[in-house]
Amino acid sequence: MDIQRRNITVGILRNMCCPQIGMDGEFNIARWKVDGALLNQRVCKIIAKDNADEEFLRFALSKALKAIEDRTSFATVKYLSAKELNKLEIPVPPYEEQKKISEILHRLEKGIDIRQNELASLDELIKARLSSSLVIRLMELQSILFIRLAMSLRQ
Repeated sequence: MDIQRRNITVGILRNMCCPQIGMDGEFNIARWKVDGALLNQRVCKIIAKDNADEEFLRFALSKALKAIEDRTSFATVKYLSAKELNKLEIPVPPYEEQKKISEILHRLEKGIDIRQNELASLDELIKARLSSSLVIRLMELQSILFIRLAMSLRQ
């Protein structure tokens, strides 16, 4: 694993410690999605060596980062140093096995994303149905009150 602090391009893995205002300091890893961004003290570029599959590295680092996060003490925000990352020793199987593992994990990750999107859509649907039901009930109550008012005015 090679850690650098420079310009980054689309597709490069990024490790992002999020001690920004309003963030909770979780250590995350993701692919960079824009070209020409600059690194700062909260982001470091990670490049897989020739014998490593980037996706395998991403999954392995996710687990390692969680372990570092769990043992990192903090006053206000947790910080992750490049020194801590350089100390990581990740067992790496042969390249073909890395590929197989990362493909399985990637499929599982996609399935989880799909289910999470479905749950979010279902949540929105439930909210819309509840809102619709509430509006209908309010209209019914309004009609009842209007009828009662009209009947009381007749008397």
